Amino acid sequence: MPIPLASVKNIECQMQGLVTAGGSNNKNANFVFTFRRTSVINAVNKVNIESAFDSNICATLLAALNNRYTQTFNTVRILDDPQDPLFQASEVGVGGVAGDSMPMDVQCFILARTALRGKRFKGGKKLFPMSEADTTAPNTDILNAAAITRLTTFTAAWLGGFTDSDGNVWVPTVYSRISSQPTLLPVANIVATDVTAILINKRLGRNKKHEVKSVY
Repeated sequence: MPIPLASVKNIECQMQGLVTAGGSNNKNANFVFTFRRTSVINAVNKVNIESAFDSNICATLLAALNNRYTQTFNTVRILDDPQDPLFQASEVGVGGVAGDSMPMDVQCFILARTALRGKRFKGGKKLFPMSEADTTAPNTDILNAAAITRLTTFTAAWLGGFTDSDGNVWVPTVYSRISSQPTLLPVANIVATDVTAILINKRLGRNKKHEVKSVY
């Protein structure tokens, strides 16, 4: 049997979308977040969670991405309940930075830290597509002030979490897949640690998994 919604403590929210082809193939671009509820007094409604997640977190992330990115839907899943059905809501957000994008395998890395040591207590995001306008001479190897401002707005929103219309306060966490037992019945054992700081790597990196197919 599903656990009572009043007992929900941990959720996973995803912003899923597509980066349109730029001469080769397109790519899915999905960004996963986990949150902890600070109190279990109020009711839980995944429709209201998705709406608050989209307006508080997704909107700021979209503003930092190139307009080749189109949001297709968001999902909400209760981590505490292995039998919880995934909730999905269609969305149509578009990246907020116009102009040429960087290649899809160029990414910006965001580091999320907790108060605990160890790899399993750190997380992050690999953001793409980034824009050519995000770097300018003479410091073309690092993000410029405008890009840092957009990303700082996103990281502040992420660190701040959100409050849904039912009054539930959700704070960001780093979810440890190694330490957790997500399929344990009737209630999963979820190890998730509150995020205490989020850092932006000003140097753009490369993710080979995002590399597009060769064109001859």
